[in-house]
Amino acid sequence: MVSSRFDGSSRAGVNAALGLLLGLACALPAAAQLHRHRNGPPPPGEEEKIAALEAHTSTLPVLDAGQMSTADRALLERREVDVSSAAAFYGFDISDSRWTYQQVVCRTLPDHMMLNFQNDSVEHGPSHFVAVVPANGDKVQVVTDYAHGLLPFHAAWEKSTAYIAFNQMLTTDRGEHELGPSSHWLNLSMCFAALSGHLPKVAVPKESVEASEALTKRNGSTPIIVIDPGKDAEVHFSDVSATAQTGNWQLRFDKRGRLTKAELDSVAPLKTRVVPMSPDIPPIVPE
Repeated sequence: MVSSRFDGSSRAGVNAALGLLLGLACALPAAAQLHRHRNGPPPPGEEEKIAALEAHTSTLPVLDAGQMSTADRALLERREVDVSSAAAFYGFDISDSRWTYQQVVCRTLPDHMMLNFQNDSVEHGPSHFVAVVPANGDKVQVVTDYAHGLLPFHAAWEKSTAYIAFNQMLTTDRGEHELGPSSHWLNLSMCFAALSGHLPKVAVPKESVEASEALTKRNGSTPIIVIDPGKDAEVHFSDVSATAQTGNWQLRFDKRGRLTKAELDSVAPLKTRVVPMSPDIPPIVPE
């Protein structure tokens, strides 16, 4: 008759085999995980990069009438007639209740108030202008490049009135000093873009690799100032406020700190093709 009992040595052998199999079963997922991530975690996707770029942008504060400071509201009340007269020179009647305005805050030029006026009721398109109100009682200046819906929107950065108004602001608030690393050059340049009728959203990726990659694919670049001591300084920055195109700005300042030239190049995103990277490293086949 065959015995149904195992001796001690047989039982120990079976237990050892079962333990080995269980250990291998537990180790397989860990080994697969190690194999899958031995080159580090998978790279971020396109949506993550775009989100990173959106999180690394800079804009100028925009305030509705009720959000303005007490001092700025008082200044506007004192200069209301001057603002109306300056607007009327270009055919704008801001006594019409359909006109609205917002303050664009330029912190580097605090003695001037910029007001962005808009009238969307015009039949063939809106009317728009920017008024600069000096706190010292100087003349109110208006910058505009279209009126009464007769022309499509186009920022007035090429117009002499924009240069004159901006340089007057610079001279009054900063004096005649060449632009340098400590001149808050990016904020000043953004203020010019806003004065000309376009509020920029500037990409400032800093140390974010994901934001930098997204900006590169948008055909843009990180803000930079190029200084030629005793001569000119150039400021470059990318505006990503529009989804379809990137606005690459280049502003040139002379040795007295005055703006002499502004250029805007609107470019489409780079055409790229995503090539997925396999998690498996192919074996090396000797020749």
